[in-house]
Amino acid sequence: MAREIHIKVKGDKELIRKLGQMSRKANIETKALVHKHTYAMERYAKQHVAVDKGYLRRDIRSRFAEDGFTGFTFTMLDYARYVEFGTRPHMIRAKKAKVLTDGKRFFGKEVHHPGTRPQPFLFPAFLSVKVEFIRDLEKMVRRLDS
Repeated sequence: MAREIHIKVKGDKELIRKLGQMSRKANIETKALVHKHTYAMERYAKQHVAVDKGYLRRDIRSRFAEDGFTGFTFTMLDYARYVEFGTRPHMIRAKKAKVLTDGKRFFGKEVHHPGTRPQPFLFPAFLSVKVEFIRDLEKMVRRLDS
């Protein structure tokens, strides 16, 4: 047999109005903090990404979801994960061509690639803003709570 508990809050209309205002203000300020720190993360990633021709740097961007309560900094380039995490040593084999070439030199039918070292840029960007974001949220809550 399930029991239900109903709680009805009766209170001062002014108090209820202030709680509603505080909630709206908290929503607005939280969204502003999410935007501020998401864009800070994007800037950090762009400043610290390894650059060859600049395609990866130009592709780093930010978007928002959940009505602005969630921010994403990302890139859509396939090779970004290899820059961020590196690669293991591996073999590169000619598929359609008979030999591998860079246009100037011929390397043969297969080449042993030694792998690449990680050059992280997105995770360090997250770490760079995480502490300040949490600190700013705590300040906002204390200010709205007082």
